Amino acid sequence: MKKIFFSNLIVAAILSFIGCQKTNTAINTQLTGTQGKVLLTDSSGLDTLSNSSCTTISISGIAKPIQVITDADGNFVIPISKATGQVQVQFSHVGYGTIKQSFTSSFWDSLQQNLIGYSPFISVITPTSSVLVNSLTGTIQNDTLKLQCNVSCANTSWQHFVIVFFARNDTTVSPSNFYASRMYPVNNGDNTIKVCLCENICTTWQPGYTISMKAFGAVPVPTYITQLTQGYNLPIAYMDPATKNMVYPSINANSNAQTLNLLIP
Repeated sequence: MKKIFFSNLIVAAILSFIGCQKTNTAINTQLTGTQGKVLLTDSSGLDTLSNSSCTTISISGIAKPIQVITDADGNFVIPISKATGQVQVQFSHVGYGTIKQSFTSSFWDSLQQNLIGYSPFISVITPTSSVLVNSLTGTIQNDTLKLQCNVSCANTSWQHFVIVFFARNDTTVSPSNFYASRMYPVNNGDNTIKVCLCENICTTWQPGYTISMKAFGAVPVPTYITQLTQGYNLPIAYMDPATKNMVYPSINANSNAQTLNLLIP
């Protein structure tokens, strides 16, 4: 396991408050601590940036809460630190969704002693989506769910996406309450999305059931990271340790679209 001195990280933490300058300075990988790597994606979520510096990693639940910062390659090192309870690790970057991870004290101490044979930290952070969903309407024709989704995109030079959450007989569908979800590419303006009711998200839905849907702008994880061969990855999500709800940091929560409810004929 690669190492870093505690004093170097104190300096890095101080610099984070002053302002992080994107440089090519690399983390000294010969010093003591727990190493990780987190990359930033572009606005489409389809590729990573050449410079992943200035992501702040904040750690609490240890004897002395600390912050460390990534270098241009996305590398960071957390100094040896004894857990005092549940350890919270938060990843944040300006313009990007904030992600939190939680570790038990025993796992954290094993990680710090180099007893864990892999890095448990997230590997990528995506920006918060700039896509605003203005409306979501739809009809069911035979075995096809046909959706009309109108969106506003601040920039049309890259690919944009929406995530649609589906619920069955539950009109309170939301990012924390859903039966299934799918990502769809969209362009500025009106978009037609066709969903076959024979898909696995709908195989148990019967005539008389109500399909409830809610759409939001979102940014997917790059497909090459998960080796996805078709379709688009879902956004990064984590379970909030306090509420136990799923959180999607890249979702644009300012959706103007009402919940769409359709009865299966």
